Amino acid sequence: KLSEKKDTQLWGISMDVPVIIVDREHQVLYLDRPSGDPNEAKYENVFILPLDTTSELIEPVSTWHGQKCVVMDLSRSSGRKELMAFIAHESFHCVQDQLGIEASNPSLPHLSTIQGRTLMQVELMELLKAMEQENLELKTNHIKNALCLRTIRYRNFKDARPVEGKTEMNEGLAQYTGLTRAGYSGEALLNEYRIAIRNFQHIQNEAGYPYYSGSLYAFLNDQSGKHWKKHLPKTYLHEITASVYGIDAEKTAEHVVDELLLKDEYKDISSLFMANSVEELTALFSTNILKLPLKEIQVQFRSNLVVSIPDKGTVYNNIVVTGDWGRLNVTREGRVLISKDAIVLNADSMKAGDKHVKGENWILEMNDDWEISVNEDGQYLEKHN
Repeated sequence: KLSEKKDTQLWGISMDVPVIIVDREHQVLYLDRPSGDPNEAKYENVFILPLDTTSELIEPVSTWHGQKCVVMDLSRSSGRKELMAFIAHESFHCVQDQLGIEASNPSLPHLSTIQGRTLMQVELMELLKAMEQENLELKTNHIKNALCLRTIRYRNFKDARPVEGKTEMNEGLAQYTGLTRAGYSGEALLNEYRIAIRNFQHIQNEAGYPYYSGSLYAFLNDQSGKHWKKHLPKTYLHEITASVYGIDAEKTAEHVVDELLLKDEYKDISSLFMANSVEELTALFSTNILKLPLKEIQVQFRSNLVVSIPDKGTVYNNIVVTGDWGRLNVTREGRVLISKDAIVLNADSMKAGDKHVKGENWILEMNDDWEISVNEDGQYLEKHN
């Protein structure tokens, strides 16, 4: 209904793409349109298929029956608005090639440094202030502050501009699409950003920044009332914003940033970044752990946490991993370490049933012929001989 009502208003093209909901507990798929499969059943406006008719529906955007589809787990814990935002976000990814927007997610190593993260964090805070401000002069001043911070970041990190710009157009515009189509506006929209930006101060997640920086620039472009989308994809989002608000940040960047970072509200941000969660997470995966085989796995990433731990691997939350051994579901509050040779879980509160193993904010469903064994390095999952 949402697609029919606002089908072409946002981007001028249809975003009505198939949606598939995967019910893994009951091993069925729910479709929003017929597939033509002879095993298909219909209940009112929903089409139902056995899950075993397809095994490749792992990623949020998957190709099925030759068509790009949005795929969502039924177990996804969300309210109606959040689900609508998720579907619209992924629908954008299904159609973005029609807009000429590259599906690009390059690494952003400069945003894992203290300097890079500080400059980006303060930039986000200035963009949020601009969103909150109705006075055009004050709004423009906050945008200028944000663009000055970006200018200094690009001077200090020579390769940052293209990787940030491409990722912001890819994920930032998807985020903007999701929130817009789900009806977020006014105070509800601002609260989404307040929560996200506050979380960034305490959790290392450099991959998440472009979702919010890109979408904030898009919303600010909307507020300018200009036809800014016609400049895509040739011009990056922050450059469009500079143009529509008439801002040249190059000449005053150093002076503005020096003054900005001395303000009381920003002076402690660097120390917050230094006291990040790496030490705590390192301890979490150092003792009493459970290891799962890394070979031939498929991962469905929904993580808003990406923390690299030197010599150990990368920590994520909110992901689903499937392999020969079964299925692991880690919740948004959970933590899992993926190293070069294993999937590692903290086993402090682990409880093992027949084929289910539960830990703190994770659950493992084991396939037949697999069991948990113990050696001097801890617990691990192995197959029966």
